[in-house]
Amino acid sequence: MGDAAVIAAAQLNRLGFTAFFTRRGDRFDFSPEQPECDENLRHLTRITGCPQPHQAIQTHQCGALWCAGDGSMHRVSADILLSDAKRCAVAVRSADCLPILLADVRLHRVAAIHAGWRGTAAAVACIAVRALLARGSRVEDLYAAMGPSIGRCCFRIDTATAQALCAHTAAAAQYIHPADGSQCYADLAAINRLQLRLAGVAGQQIEQLGDCTYCHPSEFFSYRREGAQAGRHLAVVATP
Repeated sequence: MGDAAVIAAAQLNRLGFTAFFTRRGDRFDFSPEQPECDENLRHLTRITGCPQPHQAIQTHQCGALWCAGDGSMHRVSADILLSDAKRCAVAVRSADCLPILLADVRLHRVAAIHAGWRGTAAAVACIAVRALLARGSRVEDLYAAMGPSIGRCCFRIDTATAQALCAHTAAAAQYIHPADGSQCYADLAAINRLQLRLAGVAGQQIEQLGDCTYCHPSEFFSYRREGAQAGRHLAVVATP
């Protein structure tokens, strides 16, 4: 893809999809206070050859939106965007939350998932898999790429959050480790990988890319490190 600000999802690209995660650099915020983001998006599509992606209002929940045609910003709430249309791209924004890209290699369907801790507690990745299966996909045909997110090293949470992460997936407890007092450290990526595996996606078909967004300030934006002014990365996947 030829740009240092992009991390290619190698496995999905080898399978014929266009899939990548952006690094720190251009911002892709959904905010009237960041008008340059539109130009950044146009630049991104030029350097990657990817169609303009569909995006939506992200609310850390599990709403799903099927997309087709030219990409746009949809004024609806959805943390899962999906498409089975030819040469159609879907995207989610993140700055510590985990972006997940899914692709069905048989039916050429794709999904982009925004998995923060609330979405993870509700098993948003499993909901996305079920949305694909409901339209005829098979789990054996699904491949996933998980992008940069806050790591176990830095994702400090309280006991209530830890309990919420384990409520849907009891086995998630193995990825939550005591810190001090009522605090814990959680491995968001590992919990989502576990949920994808429980949904039937084969382990060798799940790729993990990128480092901890919090402890690599030169490479990634981080909401926890920079607060509300933090930029947003974009995770994009397009059908062939």
